[in-house]
Amino acid sequence: MNCYVILTTRMKAPDQYHCSRADPFTSLLAALALYLATAFAARGQAQTAAPAPAPAASPATNAVTTAGDDIIPIVAFDSVPLRDAVTTLARQAGLNAEFDPALLKQVVPEVTVKWTQVTARQALRALLDNYDWQMTQSPDSAAHINVKDPNAVGLRRTIANLWEKSPTNGAPGDVVVSAIVFDSVPVPDAIRALARQAGLNIQFDPALRKQKAADGTLVWSSTVTDKWERVTARDTLLALLNQVGWQVTQLPGNPIFRIGPKSP
Repeated sequence: MNCYVILTTRMKAPDQYHCSRADPFTSLLAALALYLATAFAARGQAQTAAPAPAPAASPATNAVTTAGDDIIPIVAFDSVPLRDAVTTLARQAGLNAEFDPALLKQVVPEVTVKWTQVTARQALRALLDNYDWQMTQSPDSAAHINVKDPNAVGLRRTIANLWEKSPTNGAPGDVVVSAIVFDSVPVPDAIRALARQAGLNIQFDPALRKQKAADGTLVWSSTVTDKWERVTARDTLLALLNQVGWQVTQLPGNPIFRIGPKSP
């Protein structure tokens, strides 16, 4: 079965974008990006679905090499092993990552994310936190990476307020669209697309892949078939998250959000 996204404005006739079962995420993002390019062109804020990649910091990522506290235009990992992603970000932050021997024996997941306008340190801390790892920095710029101590004192995730217009969430002013339609789109792909349209950097809690619905099916593998009218991408994102029982959290002051199961 195919899936479609229809986004319209008062100044433009309805547009229908098709994405095949083989690659729904890519086509879906391309459709949303094309819409944004039209909606923001008059204000010089046109966007594209695939910005030209900056010089690679390493073969594992196309993130820009820069100082740890400088804003990076784009950080992108595509099926990169977690340790490699951490090593790359640490290097960009001017740190040498040293992993606890226990971590070197673990089978690590692969990371697929795309974040914009973040620093290497923000990206590193958010990525480590998402997988319950932590970093202890030494005076010699060594970053010791090990499993997070649940009783350790430090920054902890809090429920994020996506309506807050502040630099901590990176969300631009919302644009009301006539309709947002999903037809058999995988839940994670729909959430990624809406977050990107809303200008939000996100990553998924690994626990979501094992979460089951009341009927015993995996929520991660479910699809969305729904239509919202006269809404913003952010409102639609929150409605969809509530529908599947997920919530948004973040580390204080970090512009990268974590999508995870809703707290009991």
